[in-house]
Amino acid sequence: METLQTPLGLVVAVLALIVLLKVAKLALKLLMVAVVIGGLYLAFVA
Repeated sequence: METLQTPLGLVVAVLALIVLLKVAKLALKLLMVAVVIGGLYLAFVA
């Protein structure tokens, strides 16, 4: 049981890390887009 559980836990951890990295990259892109749009908006309004 234990010999099978350890690799499974490792796989789950790696998958979770990959998902987390993808989400972080997406969030960063959205943040950059929001900053650019906000900057343009301020430039036009001000």
